[in-house]
Amino acid sequence: MVPLLGAGYAAAAGIVQTFLIGYPADPGTALLLLAVAAGAVLGTWRAMSTHVPGLRTATAATAVAAVLGATLAFVPLSEETTAEGSAPGGAAAMGAMGSASHDHSASGGSASVTAGTTRAVTDLRGPAVPPPGGAVRRFELTARTATVTLSSGRKVPAWTFNGQVPGPPLTADQGDLVEVRLRNADITSGVTLHWHGYDVPSGEDGVPGLTQEAVPPGGEFVYRFVAAQAGTYWYHTHEVSDLGVRMGLYGTLVVTPKGTAATGLDLTLPVHTLGGATVTGDRDQPLVRQAAPGTPVRLRLINTDNTPHRFTLAGTPYRLVAVDGTDLNGPGTLARAGLRLAAGGRYDLAFTMPSGPVLLRIDDRTDSVRLTPPSGPPGAGEDTGAVPAADSPTADWPELDLTRYAPRPPRRTRPVVASTGTSRSSWTGGSRCRTGGPCTRTR
Repeated sequence: MVPLLGAGYAAAAGIVQTFLIGYPADPGTALLLLAVAAGAVLGTWRAMSTHVPGLRTATAATAVAAVLGATLAFVPLSEETTAEGSAPGGAAAMGAMGSASHDHSASGGSASVTAGTTRAVTDLRGPAVPPPGGAVRRFELTARTATVTLSSGRKVPAWTFNGQVPGPPLTADQGDLVEVRLRNADITSGVTLHWHGYDVPSGEDGVPGLTQEAVPPGGEFVYRFVAAQAGTYWYHTHEVSDLGVRMGLYGTLVVTPKGTAATGLDLTLPVHTLGGATVTGDRDQPLVRQAAPGTPVRLRLINTDNTPHRFTLAGTPYRLVAVDGTDLNGPGTLARAGLRLAAGGRYDLAFTMPSGPVLLRIDDRTDSVRLTPPSGPPGAGEDTGAVPAADSPTADWPELDLTRYAPRPPRRTRPVVASTGTSRSSWTGGSRCRTGGPCTRTR
């Protein structure tokens, strides 16, 4: 019981530091809180037990910590130390910190203290011009309530950017300057833009009460940052985000590597639960696209919900080439694998379009994307047994463990003498042999 109560005292001290004193914690207040918590533990222990080992020693140590903490907290240090930028300690230090924070509260942010100088976080903004060779990509987003119509014809009340859910896709090339003007038409709680997983200056990060104030109805805010990271990302409001994102205030951000040309079929697929329906983009029905056999295909999966989703891809072997915007090194081939994508996460899948259909499914029950060749009956094409057909059940597929998703090993062959004794065949396999799918037999 004493350890449990001790943990409670420590937690209470943490709450006091966080909400009553504030950070950064200085040595004086830290020692005082430690002494109070330790004293509470010793007092509780003594009340619950007739014998406390080392009570006198522990009491003396607690008293020393209390005296030292009080000295550091309430006795000012020398002017020389203060001039060097160190906190003067204790209540005086926190008073100064509180004053600095209060001075910048009107601009919606905290203060950054470096080498004795104070700078508002809101002043840490992106550049006004792009780096050499980069272009300026300008976008305008207006947050407003609206009723959106899904592909099935069902109408859903939503909070939107530019009257649509998801909001307009934002695209840029690596090295471009992205400029987004955000306006709020009628979202009463306010709205901001946060760039999920993307590195931007603090003043562009869209965190209300810290890096900016939420944009009220009738207000606007301009975000600028250099698109330095290539990959799949997304944006969303950060003001009452649990409600705002759920109602539809989100969109996609895709940055392509500098100097690369678009090839094949590239689909960005934000998955969301809107009005109780699982939607891919703005569709509550499968997205059907045609792709010629041999076409390079990339599917950018984005989970914009606050719970995980499980994805399966049937009809073709594929590779998981990027996770949360970062390319993987030499990813192996997958088949018959479930991909559990965390809330806010992104997976990029890549494959070459086969001669038969390919189906992306969500949570083993919702058909999300169906790719078909321009001609031929459904399911036409080679069936080597290496990959499941597009309409195969997927609930029993094992889930991929990313910690064991190794790079593709060198191609190995093992000669096998056929029953006739005259022909030979071989078994080949990459990492597919380790991820729940069978190896492929070739002759």
